[in-house]
Amino acid sequence: MAAENLASISAALSQIFAPELKRQWNRSAVTAAFVSATAGAGKNAAWDVEFGGATAATVAEGSDVLPGEFNSDVNQPAILPWAHYRSSFSITETELDAAASSTGIPQALQDLFGDRVFGAAAKIARLINTDMFTGTGLDGSSNPTLVGFFGGAVDATGVYGGLSRGTYPEWAGNVLSNGGIARPLTLDLLAQMDANIFTASREPWTCLITSAGVLRKYEGLFEPNRRLPGGGNAMPAYGSGAVNDAQMQPDAWYKGKPVFRDPSAPAGTCVFFNANNVKAKYLPRIATPQDAVMMRMLNLQGSSGSVTDVTSIPARIAVLAKTGDSVKVSIKTVLQMLVMRPNSFGIVRDISES
Repeated sequence: MAAENLASISAALSQIFAPELKRQWNRSAVTAAFVSATAGAGKNAAWDVEFGGATAATVAEGSDVLPGEFNSDVNQPAILPWAHYRSSFSITETELDAAASSTGIPQALQDLFGDRVFGAAAKIARLINTDMFTGTGLDGSSNPTLVGFFGGAVDATGVYGGLSRGTYPEWAGNVLSNGGIARPLTLDLLAQMDANIFTASREPWTCLITSAGVLRKYEGLFEPNRRLPGGGNAMPAYGSGAVNDAQMQPDAWYKGKPVFRDPSAPAGTCVFFNANNVKAKYLPRIATPQDAVMMRMLNLQGSSGSVTDVTSIPARIAVLAKTGDSVKVSIKTVLQMLVMRPNSFGIVRDISES
């Protein structure tokens, strides 16, 4: 009989995998974790806004009040449609049984149903996070989406929420662009936007959100020992209701406020973000009798595979009707993002990352 080696019996030995499942996808939802989500109601997402209309003037002593002096501030409704976000999957009962009874595999795969739910929910969270930047209100199939910072919510012109910035100049966001031509990032450019927001609203922005390339250029503006001013100290409060305030660690600081990089941020851009003047409104699910066993709720979480971004956006997990031995599941949320005071935000475009 010939001498044996491992190859001789390898096929008869069990396959043992490392105990941890290493996800390769990046479905981060950094910005979505900073936006407070609250329940909405009715046929759309709406809020009331007030624009300047009142007047004041110096007058002569003892003069009568003239008809033209009677003016008041103007109240108008801002209205956005609900956007529907969904991710679905189907797995067979045999898959579930085989995974649950397998040994020597990651625990995440033994709970195959839970793994699929986690991945699908993170996919929705990442899509919502992306649309918070670039959503235009409609996708390629004319389905409603979020209206993002670069998709119209913080533009200097145009219509947002049904209100024209030509009619109401106070509705305009603060925008610094360079005609599509990339130019270097400078501290003066950031200071200019800071000044513009102060002049337009006197609302203090709460953090900066940039692309990874812009953050790299920002860090390059400083000597190594000044690169992260305030770094190492406790992070100051910067939002009102942002779920991840205590969990997210800043990548840098500017004017004593945190700077975060988000993979969803478009290249060459920076958002002066105001957590106090943005909300995600979601449409609550009204439970039916069958939902007691066929549906449950969860809060969406973005994930890079190992780092989790917790949001306050709820979604429903619904088990669909069975027509065979497969389990069909749909995860869905209905929401809209409301930039409630655009002039307290700022967007900087056309920053060179090279």
